Amino acid sequence: MVYVVLYLVGAILVVNGLTMAQVITAFSPVAGGAGVPVLALGFSAAGIANLNWVIGGLMVIMALIIATMDLYKGFGETVSSVIASAVLTFAVAYLLLAAAINHMYDPTYINFAKAAVTGGAKANPFVSFAALQPLGWYCLPVSIMLFILCLGFFHIIGKKLPKVPQFGILFLVWAVTFFLFFWVLGLGNYGAGLATLKFIGWYAFFVGVVTCAYPALAYFSAGKVGAW
Repeated sequence: MVYVVLYLVGAILVVNGLTMAQVITAFSPVAGGAGVPVLALGFSAAGIANLNWVIGGLMVIMALIIATMDLYKGFGETVSSVIASAVLTFAVAYLLLAAAINHMYDPTYINFAKAAVTGGAKANPFVSFAALQPLGWYCLPVSIMLFILCLGFFHIIGKKLPKVPQFGILFLVWAVTFFLFFWVLGLGNYGAGLATLKFIGWYAFFVGVVTCAYPALAYFSAGKVGAW
């Protein structure tokens, strides 16, 4: 089941990464900015939000199945709990993102965004992106916990998890990813012209392809990761 999860995570990380990179125009720094009508942005954002709702919901169900049935007990006493926790970590992030994107096009948020740009002043992206701030702060403790789990797979902390450096590297990459989400969404460090947000979007795209989609497709096609 874990490879099905990776397949879904890879797909949604690619889409969300492209959205952050502004390839998919689901939101602008200020609603109605960038020459894109608010209505068009709203419909695009609704699609992205719905995708996150669906995949986030499916992942919650799969995480609960993994945990309650202890599907990976053969690999170690706590492995099922670790995998279920990691799946839930991503699922909650996607559900929070879906809710935040929906709220960005609430009339109240749009009025806040419009009020932030007066007299030709430059747009303040943090105004309309304020809906994403709780998600950003959620990503900070998640990043720390994923890093600790990463050390577990290297047997630097504890011996309960199997010593699998490949999993350790995956959890390390995911820990860095969530920290970057905290840096940009939680602290509002979007960069000039949203450069930082776009960079992290492309980083998320890369992470989705390499650490999620590739292992899943390699397993589906060859029965093991690393061989096609």
